[in-house]
Amino acid sequence: MREFNVETDTYGASYGKRDGAQVSIVTTSGTNQLHGSAFEFLRNSVLDARNYFDAGSIPEFQRNQFGGALGGPIRADKLFLFGSYEGFRQNWGLSAVSLVPDNQARQGYLPNSSGVEQYVGVNSAIAPLLALWPVQNGPELLSNGLPSGIAEAFSHPPQHIREDFGTTRFDDNIGSKDLLFAVFTVDDSTANTPTANPLSLVNESLREQVASVQEQHVVSPSLLNTARIGFSRASYFFTGYTPVSVPGWVTGKQVGAIVISGSTASNGASTITGAGTNVGSNNKTAAAISSRPTTTSTGRVAASRLRQACGSSACSPTICLRKTSTDRPPQHSANLPSGHGGHIHRSPFAHRTRLAFP
Repeated sequence: MREFNVETDTYGASYGKRDGAQVSIVTTSGTNQLHGSAFEFLRNSVLDARNYFDAGSIPEFQRNQFGGALGGPIRADKLFLFGSYEGFRQNWGLSAVSLVPDNQARQGYLPNSSGVEQYVGVNSAIAPLLALWPVQNGPELLSNGLPSGIAEAFSHPPQHIREDFGTTRFDDNIGSKDLLFAVFTVDDSTANTPTANPLSLVNESLREQVASVQEQHVVSPSLLNTARIGFSRASYFFTGYTPVSVPGWVTGKQVGAIVISGSTASNGASTITGAGTNVGSNNKTAAAISSRPTTTSTGRVAASRLRQACGSSACSPTICLRKTSTDRPPQHSANLPSGHGGHIHRSPFAHRTRLAFP
């Protein structure tokens, strides 16, 4: 970059209709001499201190920024070429704290209102989903001083980021009154990032390309004509996934996102950290299986509701499936608890699974 200018207010219509600052950048050109440079920046966890939430050893952290630039003549005083590249790599073990079903809840034991553990069982249709949460390795969460069935799990899920950025500029001194140049810039990156649940991750990819050509012609000592043409293209894709092998509700698809809340509201707050695969840019209209909810005591904690709702016939969950197809019904309708009156219906929900209890 040779120079830049920032317009923060009262800029002309040529900058478009978007609010905010406008940044104009002039890229470096090649010269009659060959010049280049290179750089490398490294940061790691060798001298890091332990985070308060770190469990065990200090998690890995490594960040590399590197690149270089090279410019020179193709034809002296006439044609020039300049290019630069910058790379970014990061591997970072995050410090995560997740709220998960405690070890007793996984075995079907839940505390009652007096805090006494009682066996309620785990429905066979729900048992595989418990693998979508990490196992408790932290303290139990207490409700009014009593066990709640929810505990903490500490982990260091790794985040991986890759970015490659490059730009190239070509200059042509056509004559004493004309100058032509062309610039091409590309930015390509990917990121693999865990959510608050280390077993629920998001993949992101971004690619941007910008090309421009400009010709300047000196008409007179007081008049300059500039002709410019540009093209830009960008793509952004993200999708959720889980490394846990849990059968999805649609053959060949991963299990959807699971949110355990304390109500049947469409966007009820999650009591336990969400699990499964979250929404992505490849959303589809989903078909859903639901069952008629009945009234239960609102004083139960979410973990107790999950086990009791799926371990007895007192109430039933509402389940919206993710990654299903409107022309292909889900495959597990027979797995609904008997007597719950499950039925198939069309739903606007896309890429999302919801377990909500009354």
